[in-house]
Amino acid sequence: MFGLYMIICQRVAQACNIGEAANMLEKLNDAAVDIITNGFRDKERMSIILTMVQLLLLHTSEMLGLKYPKWFDQMFIDPNSTHINTTRMGQQFLLFLESLAICDTPTVLQMHGKALQGNRNLPVQRFISLVKTRLMELGLDQSLRTHPTSLHHPVQVSTSQYFDSVNRNTSATVTAALAYSNNSNGSNGHASGTPVQQENTVEVILTTFKETGLIPKSLLEDSIFRPLWFKVTFLPSLIQWQNSNKNELEMARDQLIQALRDRKRIPDEIYMKYLKNKK
Repeated sequence: MFGLYMIICQRVAQACNIGEAANMLEKLNDAAVDIITNGFRDKERMSIILTMVQLLLLHTSEMLGLKYPKWFDQMFIDPNSTHINTTRMGQQFLLFLESLAICDTPTVLQMHGKALQGNRNLPVQRFISLVKTRLMELGLDQSLRTHPTSLHHPVQVSTSQYFDSVNRNTSATVTAALAYSNNSNGSNGHASGTPVQQENTVEVILTTFKETGLIPKSLLEDSIFRPLWFKVTFLPSLIQWQNSNKNELEMARDQLIQALRDRKRIPDEIYMKYLKNKK
């Protein structure tokens, strides 16, 4: 259904048919208002409407002079235009958004979160927490300071933000993070136990890499299935790892970083910053 609707939106945009685009949006607005005034009983239909509005404005926003974040604000948040005018309606609206948080695209999560963060008229804390947790899991920017530039491009964590988090990590923080990571996934083969043992986690990985010349399979799997741990915990600890008594492992660390970069597991800009810091 959405594929066909997207084709229709593309054709309307290509024809610069502003009248048809406005008519399509008006019908979606009427349907959304009807669901709002009926207490969000038809959540599935409202979800479909949101997706259709997103697709329509993806192709006609310049023609209509309206982008999705602004439409969302006018429909659900702005007291001068929204039909959500009771506390119960507001609660039902947030419950609806919470039900979508697990399946919404990252860009939509960031748009909805940005629109609602700091709102004083609705109890948004739980929803904002869900959004930020989901974005953290995806390894994307969770500050909600800016809207994505389009539905296809979620706001990424910047290189400076990444290295700020690296620099803020003390060795104790890295150890604790590794301990948490290992305890949350006992199948990855990484060491677990006392803090002293945790400090050796990177060393164990480096020793394995030195002996086999191969990136441990468990580490590659973690880079795919546990991107938050890999980006926020492992890479900082690997880059910061030092042991003056084991120069051969320092060489292995450099080789592992290069190997991970070759496998596109380390962004080029982060790799270049690592080389700069190494000098």
